[in-house]
Amino acid sequence: THLGHSFPTRRSSDLCNIRRLFFKNNLDEHKINQLNDIGFIWNVREYTFNNRIEELKTFKKEKGTFHVPFRYKSLGKWLFDIKKLYRNGKLKLQIIDAFRNLGLELD
Repeated sequence: THLGHSFPTRRSSDLCNIRRLFFKNNLDEHKINQLNDIGFIWNVREYTFNNRIEELKTFKKEKGTFHVPFRYKSLGKWLFDIKKLYRNGKLKLQIIDAFRNLGLELD
């Protein structure tokens, strides 16, 4: 498991504080390097999104389609939720472009 998402010796609030300090440029460079060395995840949302994209690529490669059934593990619900956000105009252009680059239109 990458650290930063499940860090056995730290509480969740500690991890949030570390990330907050990092994004405000208030974290010592030595500490940043130590955390990088152990695979600390600085941006959990981005990490999760990238993992889902990889799951989607694997699904496409194995099944030949991007039509993920809703009940297909958690990937189906995630893609359903993404499409709902898209229909409601609540999806960032960067995310839309990531799907388009895969060859997946969200409409």
